[in-house]
Amino acid sequence: MDTYLRDNELAIDNGTTNRTMALDILKPYWERICKPVTIIDKVVATVKPSVKPLTQVTYSEEFKNAVEVILMHEGGYVNNPKDPGGETNFGISKRAYPKEDIKNLTKERAIEIYYKDYWLPSSCDKMPYKIALNVFDMSVNAGVLKSIKLLQTALGVKADGIIGKITLGALANSKDIVYLFAA
Repeated sequence: MDTYLRDNELAIDNGTTNRTMALDILKPYWERICKPVTIIDKVVATVKPSVKPLTQVTYSEEFKNAVEVILMHEGGYVNNPKDPGGETNFGISKRAYPKEDIKNLTKERAIEIYYKDYWLPSSCDKMPYKIALNVFDMSVNAGVLKSIKLLQTALGVKADGIIGKITLGALANSKDIVYLFAA
């Protein structure tokens, strides 16, 4: 799915993506993460999040559940020379975080990064959980700005990369986006 996204990045970046294109781009990508969402109640009931913040941050239950889903997909330490991100641990890459000691990165530190750099900047804390999980996953894999702009385009609002009252209002009233996550 990442290849599919890369093929469409130019259209997303230059603003030529229309609402229908955005939904077409989002649907196959988000289907990957929606499957666990459809059984998320079972997953949450059987997998207790092991999120223990190193700082005084208190994570919401939604974030704890979402980050566990992300960590299931991202896996542990990998140093594959063919991976453009380079050395990676818990989905955190050396390319994105050159000052981090990726090999010795703890799960707790990865969770802090996900919260501070992806969950909050994507305003996932202001969205319904199933949508927040998918926006969060897309932010991790395609970048926060692209994720927000694509969501906004799919909602039919100005794709300015800022989640505000207009985007949240459109999200609350969108049957297309709700349908996308209902599978």
